[in-house]
Formats: sequence, C-alpha cells, structure tokens
Amino acid sequence: MMKKLKKFAALLLVGVMALALLTACGGGGGSTDEQKEAAMLTALTSSSQCSETAKTNDPELRSTLLTDLNAQLNTGRFKSDVKVTGIRPPDKNITIKVMTDYRNGERLQNLIEMITKHIGREYPGTNVDVNANGSWTKVAVVVQSNEKGTYLAVAIQLKNLAYNKT
Repeated sequence: MMKKLKKFAALLLVGVMALALLTACGGGGGSTDEQKEAAMLTALTSSSQCSETAKTNDPELRSTLLTDLNAQLNTGRFKSDVKVTGIRPPDKNITIKVMTDYRNGERLQNLIEMITKHIGREYPGTNVDVNANGSWTKVAVVVQSNEKGTYLAVAIQLKNLAYNKT
C-alpha cells in the first residue's frame, strides 16, 4: 500500500511540474503577449512617476498604440521609434509613444532613459521631466508577436509643465 502511495505521489508531482512548464508560470519565455503586456503595465503603473489616475491600460491610448504598432509591423521592416506630441505647440499634456523590440523594453529604467534621451535630443531646453513623481496622467501598453519577434508599444501621457493655462 505504501509503495503505491509513493508511486502515485511521484506521478502526481511529475504531472504538476509538467503542467507548470506548459502554463509558463514564473514569467519564462513561453508567456503570451497578454501576460507580457500585463507585466509591463504593472511595472509602469507601480513606478513613482505614475499618478493615481494612470493605474490602468487607458483604452483610447491603447487603441492608437495598437493601430500604430500594426502599421509598423505591416511594413515588414520594424524600426524602433519614439514620437512625442504636445510640446510644440504646447498642449495641456505631452504624449510619448515608444515602439521597440520587447527585449529592449523589459527593463523599465532602460525604457525611461530611451525616452529622456530622445526628448533631450529632439526638444532641447524644454521642461519635460519623465521622472517627475506623479506626473504621468495616462499609460497604455501593447505587446504583439509575429514570426519575426515580439514587439512593445508604450504610451505615457504626462502633464506639460510649460503649458500656459491663460
């Protein structure tokens, strides 16, 4: 009886381990686009830059990101890109859209540095602080995979400190 119980326990353990591998628990390479998207959104929304109003994947921003990313992927030649709106002319909010290979965006700090360098290069002298606590008003994330790789699009909307309210 004891031998059968041990065999059953061993078989059960093997089954659980195999199931864990198949479901990609632990964030391994087998995770789905939705899991990667959720992980990136969690990383973004848990940062100190994110205000209380930017704790979810904004549907409007996400929709435009998805359209932009699909257009880029349909060209057959994906190129990382940063687009910024709302600086010139100044608007109430600045929207920063980043499209990159997923591996480049896995480390949030690298993504923030990429954005900061781009703004400093393209808009010198502007008062845009991506790292300012609570300055992000909306966030959106899209992850898409195809036969060539996995791609990430992130949009961050933040308060424009140079916006003249009058």
